[in-house]
Amino acid sequence: MPDWIFSNTPIDKLVQIREAIEKNGRKAVLLSIKKEWLDKIASGEKTIELRKTMPTAIKFPFAVLCYETMTNGGSGKVCGTFIVNQIGVLGPVSFGPRDVDDPLSATNEFQRKSLVSIEEMDEYMGASKFLYGWYVSDYVPLNCSLEALGVKRAPQSWQYLTLDSRLEEHRAIPQERY
Repeated sequence: MPDWIFSNTPIDKLVQIREAIEKNGRKAVLLSIKKEWLDKIASGEKTIELRKTMPTAIKFPFAVLCYETMTNGGSGKVCGTFIVNQIGVLGPVSFGPRDVDDPLSATNEFQRKSLVSIEEMDEYMGASKFLYGWYVSDYVPLNCSLEALGVKRAPQSWQYLTLDSRLEEHRAIPQERY
């Protein structure tokens, strides 16, 4: 069995990822992410990925392919994929230290589910007007090079990616198994 298929990957996750890709005209998002954060997503510990921007030219649910950066021992490969069903937004009005104590606040939810402290969120947000929380579900591990996807270099944060037949040829997205 190829190393990109894990025997415990449920068929329904694979189906959801394939359906999200097909629903969006074979468009997905390629996301650069550090190994430490991808490991936490893979374990189910991290369920919100924080970004300063969000995709607008794609419909929910959409598939995200995760390029693991080479920082801190990362592989420099596409090591996983997940589905985003929604994106939450934190703006200046809804963001602040006083909101962390309120269990119903967006700030509290972002902090708990992203595993990022309020100080780190504030520093990351910087001069940006908004912070976007991409809700992560249905993670599936992959093992694929950027070149196999026709990508010449990794995105700074994220980019759109149109997937073609190279995806199946290089088995980037696992086929259903019976």
